[in-house]
Amino acid sequence: MRLANLALGMLAIGVWVGPNNLYAQRQAIDVNRSSLTIRVFKSGVFSAFGHDHEIRAPIDEGGIDSSANPSVQLRLDTRKMRVLDPEISAKDRVEIQETMQGPSGACQRL
Repeated sequence: MRLANLALGMLAIGVWVGPNNLYAQRQAIDVNRSSLTIRVFKSGVFSAFGHDHEIRAPIDEGGIDSSANPSVQLRLDTRKMRVLDPEISAKDRVEIQETMQGPSGACQRL
C-alpha cells in the first residue's frame, strides 16, 4: 500500500511537471539537491512490537519524463541508505541499519 502511494506521488510529480514545460520530454533530477525518503509504518496484530521507520537514500541518477507516457526513474545505491528514526536511541538505530543492510555485501545498486 505504501509503495503504491509512493508510485502515485511520483506519477503526480511527473504529470505536474508536464504542463509546466510542454516541449521537454525528459528532465534530469538534480542529484546534488535531491534524496528519497522512505517511511515504513507498523500495522497489524504485532504492531506493538515494531517501530515505524524513516530511511533516507541519496539519488544517484534520475529523471522525469513528461511525454505522453509520463514516468519517473530513480537510481539509488542501497549501501548509502541511512536509517533516520529520530524517536529511537542511537544504539537501536545502528542495529536497525545493520539489519537493513543484511550480510556484508548484500546491499547493491538499484
